[in-house]
Amino acid sequence: MTMRLPALLLAAVLCLVVHAHEAATIVPTPVQLIEGTGTCKLDTVTVDCRDAALLPAAQYLAQSLAGRATVAATGGRATPVKLALDTTLEASQYRLDIAPGHIDITGGDYSGVACGIATLRQLLPAASGSIEVPCLRITDKPRYSWRGLLLDSSRHFWSVDEVKRLLDLMACYKLNRLHWHLVDDEGWRIEIKRYPQLTGQGAFRPFDSHDLGCEERAAREHNADLRVDRAKMKVDEHGDSVYGGYYTQRQLRDVVAYARERGIEIMPEVDFPGHSRMATTVLPWLSCQGEPSSTLCVGSDSTLQFCKNVYDEVIDIFPFAYVHMGGDEVDKRNWQSCPRCRQRMRQCGIASIEGLQGWFVRQLEAYFNAKGRHLVGWDEIADDGLGTGSVVQWWRGWNKGVVERATVQGKQVICSPTTCLYFDYGQDDGTIDEILRYDPRSTAGLSAGQQQLILGMQGNTWCEWIATEARLQYQVMPRMIALAERAWTSDTCRERVVARFHEKLPAQLERLDALHVRYKLPDITGVSEHTLYNGHGVLWPAIAYGKATLRYTTDGTVPTSQSPAITGPVEVSRDTHFTIASFRPDGSRSDMVTATYAQARYMPALDVSPMTDGLLVEWHRNTGGDHCSDIAQGALIARLVSPAVQLPPAIDHDYSVIFKGYLYAPADGIYEFALGSDDGSQWLIDGTLLIDNDGPHSTVVRRNQAALRQGWHATEVHYFDYNDNGGTLHATVRCVDNPALQVTYKH
Repeated sequence: MTMRLPALLLAAVLCLVVHAHEAATIVPTPVQLIEGTGTCKLDTVTVDCRDAALLPAAQYLAQSLAGRATVAATGGRATPVKLALDTTLEASQYRLDIAPGHIDITGGDYSGVACGIATLRQLLPAASGSIEVPCLRITDKPRYSWRGLLLDSSRHFWSVDEVKRLLDLMACYKLNRLHWHLVDDEGWRIEIKRYPQLTGQGAFRPFDSHDLGCEERAAREHNADLRVDRAKMKVDEHGDSVYGGYYTQRQLRDVVAYARERGIEIMPEVDFPGHSRMATTVLPWLSCQGEPSSTLCVGSDSTLQFCKNVYDEVIDIFPFAYVHMGGDEVDKRNWQSCPRCRQRMRQCGIASIEGLQGWFVRQLEAYFNAKGRHLVGWDEIADDGLGTGSVVQWWRGWNKGVVERATVQGKQVICSPTTCLYFDYGQDDGTIDEILRYDPRSTAGLSAGQQQLILGMQGNTWCEWIATEARLQYQVMPRMIALAERAWTSDTCRERVVARFHEKLPAQLERLDALHVRYKLPDITGVSEHTLYNGHGVLWPAIAYGKATLRYTTDGTVPTSQSPAITGPVEVSRDTHFTIASFRPDGSRSDMVTATYAQARYMPALDVSPMTDGLLVEWHRNTGGDHCSDIAQGALIARLVSPAVQLPPAIDHDYSVIFKGYLYAPADGIYEFALGSDDGSQWLIDGTLLIDNDGPHSTVVRRNQAALRQGWHATEVHYFDYNDNGGTLHATVRCVDNPALQVTYKH
């Protein structure tokens, strides 16, 4: 994937023939679209740009029409495409008028014109000869001014070309903010001329645990997209293989210009005072102990000056008004014993370690304000006494109150909660729907004034486990398209938004096919990990994209593009283990599932008579263990009762629980159990481990089936949240033979 994106975009449009009725596939959905009659031919295009401020946009449009367009400094009668500004329109608002002889794109500002170009790009049809677009008129504007995506370049490094390709995908869907995470424990990616050793020593590393994890998973899943990119490795002066890279200031300015041409502003993030292990490894004097640490010494004047010196160069490179200083997940234990930090607290009358971080953040706020910039920080800074010019970025989805507190204080908020907008988390069709149903301004408890302080939405892509561009695309797409739809539309009917998006998605996947983007295909449906049958069974999975192909194996190997395709029902008459994979039209593999089919063997009911409704819940102290077997080692906090496998409201910390009791099967039958959790969970029936969802992980749902005789069956569920950061647990039981039947619980 080395082609520059304008050429790729042309390839995309050359695969589509778009007529007027297909204009309804535009994403995000325009506010108003009026179809006209006829088409406008674009065999040869002159982009009329009479406003010098729009010249970059004109050049961008001409590049998208590679070989067919020139940019004219002044217009003329023959000019088919005209770009203009209209100050009566709002920021980012645009009009797109396509008539048989000309196209007009008018914006309220540069961003509006860029959005109009994005819509035109989605309309560009293809043919080997002439290009035609349908005549229509679109009047459009976004709901939210902040429609963003975070790219983490510290954990795994992305080349300039890879970043540009991501920017072009963002521009196609009118996302207008790239949050660029450039510094973290694992790598320093931005050239700072005052401290050249930061990139000289901090931009490359031997393989760390994340890199090794990617390698192991790539081998286990036979998926090269998961491997660390060998092109980003080198042999250092000691003869050791190291991995990484960094951006020169010249390269960064080039990317900034590329983004602005497409209507995208880049917000840099240099994360202080936490996430600083690479900085303190290179410059040990930045830490409290003079040795590598994830946390800077905020009691040192030299440390504070270092931060300002770094930001001086960052601000000079990035003209955007917002700069992100991080401020999250700070390990403050070193401050407790650091003489300089304790002295700082005494001098400034700071009563607590938390207050010390607040003092540090306020120093940076004053610095940014003096530079004409707004400080942005993760939601840990919400209560640090900052002014209304600073912005809180909400990420801890379980900490919903922070949005209300920040907006009550008059601060603006960017919403990127873990619950649906962390694109490094696992994904399925349900995660797409969660994005489409999420509306930041509908957060409970917000007044009309507070709602207006919600700047918008952002998808965060942390790259600990994302090591190649192909895998990055898989994690981001098509979630990014769903984010674009939700952040743009003002439609308050969530189910209509969901239904409309899924109608449009196949056309968008065709565009991604043409771009050779390794997006995630829709889920493989109609199959369970474990299926029981009586006599004979049928395997007949499906996928909601007609151009995809499902293939399978039964010998334990990974399906390839040469494996048998599933074109109809597959009869099962003996115990069989299937491996099923979905393939994109280009033959590349997307997802893989397994399905074990086995004859039903019924579990007998127990001779018990439980008396008390619900399940007994043993609530333990969270020991930080990473397996369900560690739960019982924590001290018992309380014994509670829950009507089903769900966390009682009293459990708002120490998410480490064991459910015990009995499940009543109302009839003989095959029952499907589903258990979803973040992190580990297990479900036992009559002492048999039915679902093993153990270990630290993001939200994962696993299913299994059991053949149960009518009556009581012992049930036990173990669950822990490794980071103790919110607790996600949901469980269901469904009778496959008669879904109307409901199980009950007693103990």
